[in-house]
Amino acid sequence: MFSDLTGATQTVTVPGGFQIVDTPINSTNSLIVVPPMLTTSVFSYTRRADPSVTYSIWTSTNLTTWTRDTGAVVGTITATNGIETVPVTLSQALLANPKLFVRVQAQ
Repeated sequence: MFSDLTGATQTVTVPGGFQIVDTPINSTNSLIVVPPMLTTSVFSYTRRADPSVTYSIWTSTNLTTWTRDTGAVVGTITATNGIETVPVTLSQALLANPKLFVRVQAQ
């Protein structure tokens, strides 16, 4: 879905009518390509294949307070031309929230 990782703002509409708007700060930022499914808590994001960068999953119910999801599970990563697609399953307890925002943080 996202082939341009140059830093330009990108907007994509995905199944279910979700819109994802992403403005990367630098070339190592990730783009969420499949929003979290409320029934399974699974989403996917893409990133450049770079072993020097680590990633963590953060969630919020109000976009003000963010908490690291230490129970998030990364699935099998696939790579094509230096771009990895990473499936993630969020902690099941998060499904009880009426609103949930997800952030992938690169360090």
